[in-house]
Amino acid sequence: MFPRIYVAVVILGLAILGAVAMLPPPPFSTNPAHLSCLGRDILFDSKMAQVRAEPKYDVLTFGNSRILDVGEAELNIPGIRYFNFANGGTSFRQSVVALEQVARVGKAPKVAILSFDHPALVYAQLPYAWPLPPDRWKFLAEDFQGLLDGTHVVGPDWRKFRQRIFTEEVGALARLVNFFRLKNTLSAYFPSAGDDASCNLFRPDGSRGRTSLPHADLDGAAARPWPIYEDRYPLLEHDLDVLAGIQATGTAVVIYESPLYPAITTELNSRLPEEMARQRQRLMDGCRSRGLDCRPAPMIEGSDTEGHWPDATHAPPRLLGRWVAELVRAHLSTP
Repeated sequence: MFPRIYVAVVILGLAILGAVAMLPPPPFSTNPAHLSCLGRDILFDSKMAQVRAEPKYDVLTFGNSRILDVGEAELNIPGIRYFNFANGGTSFRQSVVALEQVARVGKAPKVAILSFDHPALVYAQLPYAWPLPPDRWKFLAEDFQGLLDGTHVVGPDWRKFRQRIFTEEVGALARLVNFFRLKNTLSAYFPSAGDDASCNLFRPDGSRGRTSLPHADLDGAAARPWPIYEDRYPLLEHDLDVLAGIQATGTAVVIYESPLYPAITTELNSRLPEEMARQRQRLMDGCRSRGLDCRPAPMIEGSDTEGHWPDATHAPPRLLGRWVAELVRAHLSTP
């Protein structure tokens, strides 16, 4: 009798814990500094709450830290409604899923800009971390079908998918019922002092500002050769199909390869393994055949007046914002 009661209490407690942890946080703009300090899941959920609460945005940007610093000030296009949906440390696959989530609730923008990392950075190919179950199971099933239908799938891709099921997906389920998630969810509604100072750089438009940029590219250091690690992207065509489907509903989808520091770009491209170089070509060919606007990485030179590169993979925000603005203007009538 007593063991059954204990089991029932534990199950009830886990259910309550999971239910509370899944409460949506307030919209991001209500407290950017605090909500950005509560972990990746809360940050994504709060940005999603922002998009749900507002009329459709004209422009949404998706990506990781390489586009996160592009805000309204850097874009500098008066008269448009803009929000940055990026989240640091995430992949192109995550951006596709995030845009699909936005489209599913009827809030797809007029123009969606997605940053695609250079293949050598081994970011674009990573699986998505958000949303948590049960919403992510739909995307997992689509990935399975994508592997069945894919033309660039080999044996190791299936092994990696199985490994993901028993590691990342189990971990995603566990994130629903842990006390850190519960604490952060409650903290989203009842903020307290003591947030990390870096979180104060986040702005209501979803972007992250910078207090200062270096006085010279790479803060005066010499550019070092970039190490290359291989990774495959068997679901690239599947992800492009998803984006093409969203574009068919009225959203202009623009993908650009995120720029690297000019001094390493040519050298790095010359050392790319065949598989990595093929991924770049598959991206461009796949976009062309689906009517998506895909752009190669721009060559951005730092300057004293416009800003310097803080490191080899993050372009000066003002210069990158100017490039992104050109992409927006190509698809959106602006004043």
